Amino acid sequence: MTGVKSANPNGRIASRDSNIELVRIIAMAFIILSHLAGHGGIFNSSNLANLLYGGVLLPGGKIGYDCFVIITAWFCIGKDFKGGRFLKIALEVIFYNLLGMLLAAILNNGVSEPVNIRNFLGCLFPIFGNSHGFAVYYMIFLLILPLLNTISEKISKRNIQAIIVLMFMMQLGAKVLSVIIDYSTFVDLDNGLFTFLILYFAVVYIKRWPIKIIEKRAALVIMFIIVWIICAVANILSAMYPDVGLFSLALYVINTDSSPLNMIAGFCLFFIFKGFKIKHNSIINFIASHTFGILLLHDHNYFRYVIWKRVFFTEKFYNTALPILMVYTAAVVLVIFMAGIIIDTIREYVLEKPIIRTKIYTKVCSSLESCFKLQSRKGDV
Repeated sequence: MTGVKSANPNGRIASRDSNIELVRIIAMAFIILSHLAGHGGIFNSSNLANLLYGGVLLPGGKIGYDCFVIITAWFCIGKDFKGGRFLKIALEVIFYNLLGMLLAAILNNGVSEPVNIRNFLGCLFPIFGNSHGFAVYYMIFLLILPLLNTISEKISKRNIQAIIVLMFMMQLGAKVLSVIIDYSTFVDLDNGLFTFLILYFAVVYIKRWPIKIIEKRAALVIMFIIVWIICAVANILSAMYPDVGLFSLALYVINTDSSPLNMIAGFCLFFIFKGFKIKHNSIINFIASHTFGILLLHDHNYFRYVIWKRVFFTEKFYNTALPILMVYTAAVVLVIFMAGIIIDTIREYVLEKPIIRTKIYTKVCSSLESCFKLQSRKGDV
């Protein structure tokens, strides 16, 4: 793809297409709005118009999440494991783990359980500790990516179809059946890593056997709107009629990262912008380069329960007039983007750049590559 260059030894992408970077920004805005509605408690509003508005905002979170995974998979297929890239992500995750926990401890004031020393200890383990779910699955995905690439090169079209169906059945089929029979063997397999795996193999499938509809932008826009409406209606009906089992079951399937509807919308969003011809825009690329930090900051596992009530005071706005609420939500997105960019830029210059110049950083990167970069069996004992 023109304008996209491979990562340098430190894991940084030298150049990105601005159309793809614009998708990242839009997807992150969708995610923030969804969290504002969901975690912020908009469904506790007594204002029907505001409740409906919240239902419209909510689907963007899952769709944006899936779109991020699709972008990752699209540009990782066939690429070697880079120790520098992985280590930079791990250090970034640790930083935001600690920062989010500190903010949660300072601003908590009864919103959730008090933060303790064990919570802070968990921040030091980027995969196994108190890390954001997307970050955990993203890092695991990068570690197993060489193996996935090797497997995907050797399997057939039917194999890929079977793998996707099997993982969908474990993620969604088992959920639906568990509600019906009140038991599920697969309950412990409800894991976000499956979302990465499903979308990875779906991307492999589309790259190898292109689907004609991805070239029809109008059809993609229509599909995207239809999916969003279906998901919004499901959220609204479930909130308005919580005792109706059918609505709850529909939401149980729809309101998840591994929902086929959300994945379809994620692909639609990606391909809508992939076909755009946008000149390289340094501002778009700069903002997009900080979206991962913005996600980790505002949706920290502990801070997410504090930010909406103690920073943005969402409960005070959910019963105001709808136009005021709409302006408020737009302002919140802007503030989170600005704060996230400032904090992430400081982190890069004060912490990241000095660290990546150290010898120990280089050694750890080399060790990671020797462990996870696929090698021949020569020399094995």
